[in-house]
Amino acid sequence: LSLHTARGINRDRIDRGKLAAFTVPPAVFPEVLQWLEGMTDPRSGVVGYDARGSASFRPVDRYLVFPAHRTAAMTAAGTAMRYLLVEDAKTDSAISLGLARILDLPPRPTERGGGVDFIHYFFGTLACDAAGGRIGDAWRAQLHEHLLPAQRGEQGGFCGLRGSFDPVGVWGTEGGRVVATALGALALQHVYGYTRTLTVR
Repeated sequence: LSLHTARGINRDRIDRGKLAAFTVPPAVFPEVLQWLEGMTDPRSGVVGYDARGSASFRPVDRYLVFPAHRTAAMTAAGTAMRYLLVEDAKTDSAISLGLARILDLPPRPTERGGGVDFIHYFFGTLACDAAGGRIGDAWRAQLHEHLLPAQRGEQGGFCGLRGSFDPVGVWGTEGGRVVATALGALALQHVYGYTRTLTVR
């Protein structure tokens, strides 16, 4: 996982920790937002991987198969984090721009290659679910139509593949079936009425 993705996951864990009554130092939140502001292009809302507005990282051997412009994983992670950090998400221009970028790249896990990125699907779900309304509805419809059918249905073997997702995305080599399935399942939980993951300020 990239540093940016790890930061996003850790920020989500911090939010869950607050719900569980863990003490989180208040200084953490402005520091995360300051770092995020430095990585976000204010004109496009694109959140960079290693510099402001830069493209998502791709291993050299997969760059042509999984071009960076086919994912908004870093922008999705950054947009989801902003919902937890800014005072008024409804007036935050970076959130509006980020959501537009996410919706421009809906989940297509059955496309072998191209834009298959389960990290994008997971963080895109967190961001769109926090937005709610027509944005949340549009993203959930895409998950239902395109992500759910990609979940394996057959049994086979001792445990079989049933319920899993094939590791066909850009990080399939590193994460394998376990990571693809974990991220796919976490995204799908929002389609079927589970509680929101993020506590929007």
